[in-house]
Amino acid sequence: MNLDRNGSGSPGIELAPADQRRRQPAGSGSRSLRVCTGLGARPLRRLAGREIAGPGLTHIRAILVAVLLCLPAAGSAETVEVGNQINAFSIADQFGKPLAVDGSVRAILFVRDRVSAEVMKRALADQGSAQLAGAGAVYVSDMSGVPELIRKYVAIPMLRKRGYAIGVDQSGSYTRDFPSHEKQPTLLVLDGLRITRIEQLASIETVRTALAQLKAPETAAPAAPAEN
Repeated sequence: MNLDRNGSGSPGIELAPADQRRRQPAGSGSRSLRVCTGLGARPLRRLAGREIAGPGLTHIRAILVAVLLCLPAAGSAETVEVGNQINAFSIADQFGKPLAVDGSVRAILFVRDRVSAEVMKRALADQGSAQLAGAGAVYVSDMSGVPELIRKYVAIPMLRKRGYAIGVDQSGSYTRDFPSHEKQPTLLVLDGLRITRIEQLASIETVRTALAQLKAPETAAPAAPAEN
């Protein structure tokens, strides 16, 4: 800061360039770009690892960083819809035993909420194991939304009272892309893991009817040879 005399004889103040920059009003001059990240918006200059001085290679690199951060993660699962094929997987049931979903499975019954699970419980109350086996179906429940302690000490022990296997997706990783509708179990009909039909089962009777329709026709007994 330099002191001089103005025309009136009073001392004047001359601002150095650095002081002028500090006293510029907010919003003037160059601004730091802000980008979307999982941790909230942050100045782009931090992400680029250097300060953006102006147009040029450094500026372009910083913009590319911003674009990449806003893109969806690569390798996301394919949409679960009719005509698409799901990957085979094995999931632990309520007893900790593996329940395989492979090319031999003709259908998956899936629930994500408590009401849907109650519909399935009542539909399979009498002959659940035979119903599922006859239809070539597996039953899978997404329990990732249940608090861990309740899931471990209450929900899963209650499932062990059932006479049929229920695949328990505790992390949500197996079924996160499965379609669902609140209060209605989902039926995925498969042919060699390719989805041929998706249905929302609105009632206990609808579940039972769907399983009966999926039941493989029994092989007819060979005819007895004719007597001479």
